[in-house]
This record gives sequence, structure tokens and C-alpha cells, in this order.
Amino acid sequence: MIRVFVIVFGMIAWSVRLQAQYDFSSVEKLLRDSLSKFDGGCSLLLMQDGKIMYEKNFGHYTADTVIPIASASKWLAGAVFMTLCDEGRLSPKDSVRKFLPYFTDDKACITLRHVFSHTSGLPGEVSAMRNLTLTMKLAAQKIGSEKLLYKPGSAFLYGGGGMQIAGRVMEIASGQKAWQTLFDERIAKPLGMVNTNFYALGKTDNPLLGGGAQSSAREFSRFLQMLMNKGVWNGKRILSETAIAEMHKDQTNGIPVMLVEENKLVPHVPPEKANYGFGVWRISNALTGELIELNSQGRYGFSPWIDVKRGMIGILSTRTPLKTILPTYKRMKNLICEAVPIRVQTAEK
Repeated sequence: MIRVFVIVFGMIAWSVRLQAQYDFSSVEKLLRDSLSKFDGGCSLLLMQDGKIMYEKNFGHYTADTVIPIASASKWLAGAVFMTLCDEGRLSPKDSVRKFLPYFTDDKACITLRHVFSHTSGLPGEVSAMRNLTLTMKLAAQKIGSEKLLYKPGSAFLYGGGGMQIAGRVMEIASGQKAWQTLFDERIAKPLGMVNTNFYALGKTDNPLLGGGAQSSAREFSRFLQMLMNKGVWNGKRILSETAIAEMHKDQTNGIPVMLVEENKLVPHVPPEKANYGFGVWRISNALTGELIELNSQGRYGFSPWIDVKRGMIGILSTRTPLKTILPTYKRMKNLICEAVPIRVQTAEK
């Protein structure tokens, strides 16, 4: 009992020292001054080396508040995909048709890499992917019947349509296990994410891979820390280092980012080149291509990120439209970068 107390006390003391090492007063002032912009408040959690650098709650939110995380779900889904790749059940190079025979003609060339990186040519938004009365099997069939908007691999169109197809393939490859069961067994339970699931929109057999999860900052930080630990959590390997590298590398090769406006596919204005992994955005140095940050923001404001150069993870937790808080978020990130010096020199791209 004494030894346990000493270990716990030591961890708390280490965390307190780490928090005292950096001056986040400007960050705290910004969030306090901006509180009226957040619906109910927000919580900010920053960690380095598995220890809390900064944790502060504003309004009615804490790091343990469970909320819908919208597109941050994609990062979790990408990790489940990579566990199946680790086992040799799937490969990014696999044709979707290998598992779903109705992908024929111009869709026969679509791969799992395409559907998980928003480059499949399928619409990003399809009503079937949000239909809670369907099974994922039926949703995949309906999405698979949609006309291609562009040649697979030639453009990037953000959305969840392709990921729902990938979800059905994963169910098949696992031996017909339901998606939520796959997520529980491979990610949630090993990481102790007891309140994290894909039922934010309601309990269903067609959970939305691209936006249907709910979690808290505290639980999501365990997922990010596992990634920082090169796939290991509490001594147990969740993902191989190779799988993490594959998930986080650019899967899009700089193809143009497209949008759908008035049912027409149009280039993003100003023109943008895609830089996306499996379920995660990448921010790279424009001149060198060096990886700076990984993130997966949700439309309701839940914002998890990994600062590669600082060896740091961060999560801003709120349920506020992202467009409302985006200026505050960008300013907050700049202030955090000013407070925490770069400590990792890496050539990772």
C-alpha cells in the first residue's frame, strides 16, 4: 500500500512540475475572454511524455465530459482498420471488390486506400450512411450504387461515404463482427475508453465511421498517447509501429481538393492540395514536406491533435460549431506554440 501511494504521489508531483514548467497564462486568458463564444464552455488538456502539461475547464465542461466528437471519429476508425492490416486480414492495396462483389465496372479499381482517404470518387455525403434503421451491410450497398463523381485516386473529396464502405469491409474481414464490437475489442477496451463508442447519433447497426463517435478529452487522450507510445499502452501492443506510420503518412499524393456545390463537383477556392492519412489530417512544412502536426477536428468543435515537433498532444473539448470558434482555436494554438519550445527534430514526412 505504501509503495502504491509513493508511485501515485510521484506521478502527481511529476505532473505538477510539468505544468509549472510552462506559462499558459495567455492561453487561459484567451479562453476565459472567449467563453461567450463557446456553447456551455470548453476544456483544454495538454500532455507531454504521458504527463499532464495543462488542464483547465471553462464553463460546464471538464476533461471527462462525454460529447459527440464528429469527424474526430475518423482517427479512431483508421486505427481499427490498421489493426486488421497488422493481422494480415486487410491491406490498403486490397480492392473493395474483393469483399463487395457489386463494385464492378468503373468502381472495380477502388481500393481500401481510396475509401479511407476520401479519394474513391464516391460522394462524400450519402443519406444511407446516416440512416440508423439500416445495417452497415445495406448502407454499403446503397452507397456503392451511387455514381462516381471522379476517377478514383484523381481527387480528394472529404466526407464519410467511402469510410462506411470500409466499415462493411472490416466487418466481413473480421468474420462478420459488428463495427462497434470491433472498436470495443481492438481500441476501446484495451485503452480503458469505457465511455467512448460509435453511438453518438443513437444505437444502431449502421454507426457512422466518419462522425458517429462520442468520447471525452480524457479518454481520447489515451488513444493519442498510445500513438505517441508507438502503439503500446500499459505494456500491451495495440498497433505496430509500421501500422501507425502507414496510418499517418500522406495517402493522397497532393491531388486537388474538391467540393460539391449545387450538386456539382468544383475545385476548392483557393486551390488546395490534399495532405491526408487514414482518418487524420496532416500539416507539413510547405518547403521541406516535414510533418508538423496531425489532427482530426470535428464539426462541433472537438479538436484533438499531435504536435510532432513538440512531442505533445492536445485536445480542446467543446460542443460548439467549429466555424464559430475557429478564430479562437487558431489563436490558442499559436499561444501554445509560443509557450512550449520545439524539442524534437524530425525528418518524418
